[in-house]
Amino acid sequence: MKTRDKLTVLFVGIILGISAFLPMFTSAQKVPQSPGIKRVIMISIDSCNPEYISQIYVPNLYERVIRDGIKFKFAKSILSSETQAGHTSQLTGSYPTHSGIIGNGLYFPHDWIDNATGKVAYPADTEIFTFTDPRLRLTKTIFEQFENNNTVHTAMISGKWRLIPLLSPGADYVFGNPKNGSVQAEYGPNATEYNNGVGAPFTYIEGDAIDTWSMNALLQVLRSKADVEFYFTNLAFLDDVQHCYGGYNEYVNHELRELDNLFLQLFSYLESVGEYDSTLFVITADHGSEQTKFILNLFDILENSASPHIKAHIFAEGQAAYIWLNNTAQLQDALALLQKQDGVGLVVPRDNSSVTGYDNYSKYHLYPGRNRTGDIYVSTKENGATVIRPNVPMMLNGIHGGISTQDVPLAFICKNAAFKPTLKGYEIMDEVPNTVDIIPTIAHLMNWKLDKMTLDGTVLPIFQ
Repeated sequence: MKTRDKLTVLFVGIILGISAFLPMFTSAQKVPQSPGIKRVIMISIDSCNPEYISQIYVPNLYERVIRDGIKFKFAKSILSSETQAGHTSQLTGSYPTHSGIIGNGLYFPHDWIDNATGKVAYPADTEIFTFTDPRLRLTKTIFEQFENNNTVHTAMISGKWRLIPLLSPGADYVFGNPKNGSVQAEYGPNATEYNNGVGAPFTYIEGDAIDTWSMNALLQVLRSKADVEFYFTNLAFLDDVQHCYGGYNEYVNHELRELDNLFLQLFSYLESVGEYDSTLFVITADHGSEQTKFILNLFDILENSASPHIKAHIFAEGQAAYIWLNNTAQLQDALALLQKQDGVGLVVPRDNSSVTGYDNYSKYHLYPGRNRTGDIYVSTKENGATVIRPNVPMMLNGIHGGISTQDVPLAFICKNAAFKPTLKGYEIMDEVPNTVDIIPTIAHLMNWKLDKMTLDGTVLPIFQ
């Protein structure tokens, strides 16, 4: 055999030998790779009680939770349990102690000092204003965290118009309905292109958008293939239904069925494009809601008491109230008087240095600044409501704002998430997280670095 032929046979033999062992080699070295999580869709159902996320009310959503995720029996929102404060805690991961947003709005009997811009004197005839100015918020949202680094893109869709100016700055895509009735385009540099596809929202009450429009806006961004990793959507209509009709009735049941259908629409779309498994859904709420059964008139209690007569400025928000005493020397008398009332569930003095038997605001994570919290915070007991202003009761069938409506749902859904096997598909009964825990938990799972931010929440131990 010629030398060239011998070399050819040897070369072929070597190749065949390597080929025979190659499958064994590659099999031994191959490491299974998880497809991972591409995006987070966080949805806040406004005014949702934790027991609504059940087989009875939302069977499609509940089936996904049990099949592909976990849920807590309930989580805790903050005080006051209102829309602006509740959503601020969600999106900043901070309590009102640090964020400064302690409710929906406030009545100031004197000038307010903005520590960022200096003195801001509100006109004497402007007693009530809503927390919509982002300068009032002292901690950053997740949108602002990623505003300039271009590593994570974000979108905010809100049925509540009031959330847009307070919480959307920094988001890449923003959909909402400001009071002027036009689609929100000035917030978010990329919104205009997509607004044309969604259209102007059909609104109700103060200008809030219906849930169908809000879900369509979310789907519009998803369909656009925009490079968004974090979506936040507020579904607002359940709140208005319960304010009008109270809770646990046919109107609420109908709205929950509508919400369930919207969730099914969202899940079905993502499944159709092969993106469901790689999406983490976080379902929660800003506060709960309950039936109004009695009115607590704080003005009558303080000013018309037999003795002493206590003059005060009172701002009431649903079940909660902030009280500024004209004479702070009457603090002890006011506390004693309020504690005697059957309908009072919690009384907290702002400064307890000279008052025994009370916990101050810090325990309840309320902002300690005098001009925001007043001298005393009051919450009614279950089913109670305070008055809006002197002798004008809150004549709504449903109410929230106090300690009895802090309970909210919290569920995580994702096929690709490595939930602890002992937790997946079950309701966690022995741990009560707070809504400030949501952002730290998401950031931990997604390996997002959050800096220059007051993170009061902790990472929930639900993943492997």
